[in-house]
Amino acid sequence: MTSDFMMPISCIYLHTGITISESTKGRSRLANDPYKVLGVSRSATDSDIRTQYRKLARKFHPDVNSDDTDAAEKFKTVNEAYQTLSDPEKKANYDRFGTTDPRVEHGFHGGRNVNFQDFFGGRNSQSINLESIFGGLGGRFGGQNQPSRGQNMEQAIELSLEEAFIGIKKTILTSSGGNIPGRLEVKIPAGVNDKQRIRIPKKGGPGSNGGGAGDLFIVTRFRRHPKFRRSGNDLEIDLQVTPEDSVLGTVIEITNLQNKTLEVRIPPLTQNNARIRLAGQGMPNSTGGFGDLLGNVVVTIPERVSSEEKRLYEQIRSLRTENQETL
Repeated sequence: MTSDFMMPISCIYLHTGITISESTKGRSRLANDPYKVLGVSRSATDSDIRTQYRKLARKFHPDVNSDDTDAAEKFKTVNEAYQTLSDPEKKANYDRFGTTDPRVEHGFHGGRNVNFQDFFGGRNSQSINLESIFGGLGGRFGGQNQPSRGQNMEQAIELSLEEAFIGIKKTILTSSGGNIPGRLEVKIPAGVNDKQRIRIPKKGGPGSNGGGAGDLFIVTRFRRHPKFRRSGNDLEIDLQVTPEDSVLGTVIEITNLQNKTLEVRIPPLTQNNARIRLAGQGMPNSTGGFGDLLGNVVVTIPERVSSEEKRLYEQIRSLRTENQETL
């Protein structure tokens, strides 16, 4: 070898057992610690990381922070942190090197130049064949990075029960690692469930070195409804009934999710907590049908009664006592 062989050095492992390393500096190191951004410890589980991300994504979403001019940037920072910690390879690289840049792991980012002849006897020593030292590493040593698919991303979207019933199109603000968040129209199918994941292909994080984009998963979240509760494809509602109506029977009216009036027949001697089923009045299902509407009878006691009502109740009680004695 007639001239010095110079190359950058960073985390190159020789067969001698000596580890040559230098701290990575510059743009490859993340500007924000993803653990601190999401507010989780380094020992946090995937579930803990995902839960905290969803919480912060809702908190900083620009659509609900119109008065906060920094909301879009905060939202993007939270997404970037989640992209790092939800990807095992990127997370491992960050934990080890403080960066997600794959070149650091491969020994080709940053660092100073080193003269390898200094390690092998100086300029007058026998020529060294570096291929024999680093042979077999192929593309990992000196080769180009392979195309890498982008990160899959998640984003929560809040829905009313009425929106889930009819299906709806919603425009959301997304961040796929770029500088400017983008807007995306999402179609929510009728009958969608709470916490359901809707996949939108190639709308996730951008790929690198010619790799394709990842997918975006929309996770639905339902707002609490003032009247209805959902149980699968069925809906539940409380039916307020007076004591006399529970005994004598009656017909009450309710309004369904389509704002249509339904008549519900309460049979005589209906007990408290009894259930009345209205077939086909629930949520739409995947087969084109509908679940049921379940009415839960709640017998309500009046807070005040007139003197005449009190007299009649006492008369009823007297009659029932006499009837029980004759049985």
